[in-house]
Amino acid sequence: MKENPLVLKAVQYIKADYNDYEIRNFLLEEGAAEDEVEDILEEASAILKEEQVQINSKKYKVFFVLFVVLFVTSFYYFLFVLPAKIESASIIYPLLGSILICLFGILSFVYFGTWNKDTLRKIGSVHLKFDVLFFFMMLPVILMCAFLNSVFEDAANDILKKDHIEVVGTVISNTVTKKLVSGRITNIKIAVEFNTLEGEKIIADKEVSPYEFNQIYEGQEVNVVYSRTNPHNIDVLLFDDAIRKFKNSLERDIILQDLTNLIGLEKEQVGVELNKIIYGWKYDNNKKAWFNERKNIGVSVHENKVSYLSLNAQYANFLLERNGFVVINKSESGLLFKKGNLTASLQLLSTGNNEEEPFSVLIIERIKS
Repeated sequence: MKENPLVLKAVQYIKADYNDYEIRNFLLEEGAAEDEVEDILEEASAILKEEQVQINSKKYKVFFVLFVVLFVTSFYYFLFVLPAKIESASIIYPLLGSILICLFGILSFVYFGTWNKDTLRKIGSVHLKFDVLFFFMMLPVILMCAFLNSVFEDAANDILKKDHIEVVGTVISNTVTKKLVSGRITNIKIAVEFNTLEGEKIIADKEVSPYEFNQIYEGQEVNVVYSRTNPHNIDVLLFDDAIRKFKNSLERDIILQDLTNLIGLEKEQVGVELNKIIYGWKYDNNKKAWFNERKNIGVSVHENKVSYLSLNAQYANFLLERNGFVVINKSESGLLFKKGNLTASLQLLSTGNNEEEPFSVLIIERIKS
């Protein structure tokens, strides 16, 4: 059906942004009758509305595809690529990622199906209200940020565990953050200074628990593991959880079976077995014994005998009684126990300082049959 030339003229005038009064005068000058101007304008408006429907249909389909691609790309990048690339547990990256992911995800949802022409004829165009958009983004951003933060932390920890270098560092400062109202500690960080194998001086932060914080002081030397690819990704080998993770040791108390299993082993093998239980044993050639300064304990093995030195006499006595050893002799020097082909003597050695606990020496010997 051929369009009325006057309708097409009216379409041109409307596109040229003339006002209604000017358009009416133009149409009258073109030969339109007074009573048909209103119909011409309605037809022109209908044509323009349909043109806008066609334009919006294509545009919104492009918007939808674009936002879906951006959503998938940002989700993949912040979930799989960036955590391994930067090795950082900083909240900045998870927060940025959660904002972008939620923004593109919500916009994808908003524009889904908006290219349908029948729908567009009913609702017209899509009008975004950014205040409403940001309101609906708040909860998803918080949840996504928490999720991404755990992903970044896990990635940094995994890389550090797989490829790390161990050096000695020094605690140079600490920062304690408290809630203003309750005064409860919410965050504690220590700053550790160390030199990499290449000689670069690094100052890195490490978050610690209140319990760990109470055992750390400024100027304290600590064993530090840092990532080969990012020296600021560190952990401090001062507490059981970190040592278990990086040294694969059990980090538990020595039990009696551990000691009896050492009888008859060579020096190097004794060290291997001890470090499986507790990390940090070093051999003293002068005293012919293994010592763990972190736990204040020592072990020596000679043929069919093992000696255990500690500051906890009650624990040594508990080990013997729990494992069925019976006291067969008491003297000023100590106690003598026996069980089967094993004898055990428990003695106390003074440190020379009355204010300090005496050392306990537990000697277990296997009687040769």
